[in-house]
Amino acid sequence: DAAGNQVWICPACKMQDDGSPMIGCDECPDWYHWVCVNIVQEPPEDDEWFCPRCRQNKKEKPKVKKKKKKKV
Repeated sequence: DAAGNQVWICPACKMQDDGSPMIGCDECPDWYHWVCVNIVQEPPEDDEWFCPRCRQNKKEKPKVKKKKKKKV
């Protein structure tokens, strides 16, 4: 903003922080209004939360499973 403060823009609704509760993604720097990501109560502080884009990216990445070697 004009005072040099960080202004958060919710990627879901494209609106800036209006004082309503917001949640930050634990993978990227994005912050979302709770209502935009269907959150109705504050999640526990130690819970990880990933935004829709990061959740989608995690689904798309192929998971490489390591094969266990059998002992002979």
